[in-house]
Amino acid sequence: MDRVPVVVTGVGVLSPLGRNAEEFWSNLVAGRRAVVRAESGELAGAFAGVVPDEWLPVGDDERNTALAVVAAREALDHAGLDSAALGAAEVGLVLGKCQGTPDASRASYAPFHETCDEIAERFALTGPRVVISTACAAGANAVGTGRDLLWDGSAEIVLAGGVDILLAETLAGFASLQAVAPGPTAPYSESTGLSLGEGAAFLVLETRARAEARGARILADVAGYGLSADAYHATSPDPSGRGAISAVRRGLADAGLTVDDVSYVNGHGTGTPANDTMEKKAMATLFGDRVSRVPISGTKSAIGHSLGASGAIEAVACVLAVHTGTVPPTVGFREPYPTAMDFVPNRGRPADVEVTVSNNYAFGGNNCSLVLTRPGRKADRPPLTDGRIVVSGLGAVGGTGVGLDAWRAGLTSGESWIRRLEHLDGYGVEPPPLTGRPLAAPGLWRHMDAFARQALAAAVAAWNDAKLPASRSGRDTTGLVFATGYGPIRSTYTLATAAERGEGPSALLFSGATINAPGGAVCQALSLRGPTTTVASGGSSAILGLDAALWFLRTGQAERMLLLAADDLCEPVLRERAKREALAPDGVARPYDRGRAGPVLGAASVALVLEPAETVAARGGRAYCEVTGVAHSSAGRETDVLRRALSRAATTPDDVDLCVGSGSGSAYDVVEARALGAVFSSRTSVTAPKSITGECEAASGAVNLLVGAVALAEGLVPPTVNLVEPLPDVALAHVTEPGTGSGLRRVVATATSPNSTFGAAVLASVG
Repeated sequence: MDRVPVVVTGVGVLSPLGRNAEEFWSNLVAGRRAVVRAESGELAGAFAGVVPDEWLPVGDDERNTALAVVAAREALDHAGLDSAALGAAEVGLVLGKCQGTPDASRASYAPFHETCDEIAERFALTGPRVVISTACAAGANAVGTGRDLLWDGSAEIVLAGGVDILLAETLAGFASLQAVAPGPTAPYSESTGLSLGEGAAFLVLETRARAEARGARILADVAGYGLSADAYHATSPDPSGRGAISAVRRGLADAGLTVDDVSYVNGHGTGTPANDTMEKKAMATLFGDRVSRVPISGTKSAIGHSLGASGAIEAVACVLAVHTGTVPPTVGFREPYPTAMDFVPNRGRPADVEVTVSNNYAFGGNNCSLVLTRPGRKADRPPLTDGRIVVSGLGAVGGTGVGLDAWRAGLTSGESWIRRLEHLDGYGVEPPPLTGRPLAAPGLWRHMDAFARQALAAAVAAWNDAKLPASRSGRDTTGLVFATGYGPIRSTYTLATAAERGEGPSALLFSGATINAPGGAVCQALSLRGPTTTVASGGSSAILGLDAALWFLRTGQAERMLLLAADDLCEPVLRERAKREALAPDGVARPYDRGRAGPVLGAASVALVLEPAETVAARGGRAYCEVTGVAHSSAGRETDVLRRALSRAATTPDDVDLCVGSGSGSAYDVVEARALGAVFSSRTSVTAPKSITGECEAASGAVNLLVGAVALAEGLVPPTVNLVEPLPDVALAHVTEPGTGSGLRRVVATATSPNSTFGAAVLASVG
């Protein structure tokens, strides 16, 4: 684990401005615009950037996949990586995406990670897969996450980027906010609103040493990135620019640079009055007297705002600015315009571009600043910290109630929480309604849906369990990772079905429908302004989110992290899961049992507070356990992941006393059971909390972490209930009765998105 130089060796773009990176760049620099008025279809009358259908390959691919495959193939070809080279390396994939993918009827949504899986399978990528959904900051966030995967050795090469398509419900949502421009958007000058777009872009990342060893052409260095939360509003940026400034400063600090080193900024530049005003103020504050000498341009006026793809497309623009010595323009800029700032109006120009900053700001208050530099530029990067990181607080909301005491009793009772749910005409686990006083300011609490409120309740419970100060001051360095499979699916589904009926959405509903919205609401309620991201990789999201949280602590971007995992249970979720697999018809989940008939679904929210051990000790706090190793990769590599996690924890299989598994009663149980049997001896006990809580998607991974932490701290181990006839040919020591495990030293917790990703974390006692 080290800050080894990471470089870009290939780029690919499919946008309304061109079918590849070369066309995109030449048209952008020339000041051409692809935002035009749509004459027919769902978008008729709107000004938007649309990728022509004839630029897409012939076939049955869903549109997100079709766009992404074209851009990904170009990036890999540009990097000189053919199928043989990809097959010989561990190649990871990080995808930024904002919107869900509805089916043709809008009756259900595909798993959010499905596009990522399809790209990985198309190119036979077998390394880690991560889906980032920080709304309009997702594409840039994905590039930073890809850098981290190379740093920790999870991959040798990473394909990182973003994709999103134009959806009528998204356009209607922005219209409900009165944020759509009456004509083509003109950021930084007219600022009358945004124009939407679509597209995809990818960057190939690898370490400098590997790129040089294979003779690859190096286009730019991925020098650093910074994340922050506004903690201000669901859709409007903090007008002070505080969050935007913080993201830039964190990104430059991560790169070992200062604002005086910056030679070009690719701005967010949506064209809305609130964003443009805030961004100008933030840049003026950052650069001071230099602001007139630092070119700042926006790409969205040329191609439209492509949401989760925009940060990736703009990252490519920065790479090409460095590589060609050209700054791209702000197309459609109204001249003359009274400003001391250089917005590069209407045509690109030659420039000495050494250090670029690409800024993206998103709903939920998510901010990301990506720093890309000329290859080999010297910088004084701070070292990574290698101190012990512990779990200091736990909180949960689920079928047994709110708070750790309720969960401790419920998990060790030996009884399942699964019940008949008449309103869903089936079985499942639902949290009870929240009671008592609101957990946020009255205005925010009214605007939060039930799902976001339950997520906040879990976060507050963990915060209080850690005995952290109630004062709102000093939270600028506390960050949040929100892990989810579906996000606020009820709101998303309501928006989609309203659009299908030709009804306009409410601004309130739209503002809470992005995947990252609950995380943003939690940051706002708790005044958390540290690095913030959302991982949306299905059931494995909590372990992937834990990995991200650890990196924010090790790179010094945060002093404390809150890991929050949550998923809901509702009709669209049942429909989507029923398409993938049979659910247990009798409402009995039988993990690792020959008689299993499918999982039973549930809903839960679980939060963990993560801090350096010395910080917890200094304030007299309690450490439940230490996180000593985390690993994740593509499904099918479960055994490798378990062994890698143990290796990172500097421990052996024989040292593990308990494995908290992901068995749910599904067909996948056999895969995980065989992996556990291949790695661990018969002395390692195995338990499956999903037999009690139901399959709670991303929250289930966090449940496993909570179970492991409590087992190490208190010796309480929940059983796998309803296990009658264990799977044959796999010798696992199943826990079938509630019990105590005093003296436990190490626990492994797993999380899985079947046929997608698998993750494992090693937890150790601190006694």
